Amino acid sequence: MSVTATLLVDFAANAATSEGLLLEIDDRESGLNGGETSFRPGDEAYYLMYLAGLTLQQHHSNAGSISSQGSGARAVSGVDALSLGFAKEKEKSLSYPATGGLTSWEWIGTVRDADDQVITGPTPEIIDDGRTLRVSEKVTGILKVEYNAPYDAYRLSAVPSDIEQVQIFAEAE
Repeated sequence: MSVTATLLVDFAANAATSEGLLLEIDDRESGLNGGETSFRPGDEAYYLMYLAGLTLQQHHSNAGSISSQGSGARAVSGVDALSLGFAKEKEKSLSYPATGGLTSWEWIGTVRDADDQVITGPTPEIIDDGRTLRVSEKVTGILKVEYNAPYDAYRLSAVPSDIEQVQIFAEAE
C-alpha cells in the first residue's frame, strides 16, 4: 500500500496528512522558522516530515530546492498533551505519527463500556501506522496521552521570487 502527503507552501502554513506520514510548516516558537508561518517570495521556509511505520519513496517540490536539516522529536506533552474523546469507540487518531509508544496516559473522569457500565479504562496502544491509538473494547471517556513524534526537518530555498506557492510532495510505503 502506498500513501502520499503534500504540503502547499503558500508562504503561509498548511498541512496535509495521510496515515503515518505528515508534512507541516515548522510553526514552533523555538523551531527553524522561529514561530513564523507566513513567508514572502524569496524567503527560506522550514518544514517537518513525520514518518511512522513507512519508508519514504519520493520527496520533491515543484520549485526551489529541498535540503535536509537533521531530525528531532516533537514532545506532545504538558500543555500540548492530547485529549481524545471516545464515544463508544475503540480507536482514535493521534495528531502526529508516533514511534516508541506513549510516554504517559490517563483516563480523565469516568470511563464507560459499550453497555454504559462504569469500568477501569483499558490500556491504550499505538498500532503499526503510528497514527492510530487503540483500546481493547469500545469505551466512552476522555483519554489524555503524551508521546514523542520523531521528525526530519527540511529547508525549502532558492524559490524564484515570481513564484508565490510551492508544493512539496512526499510518498511513502
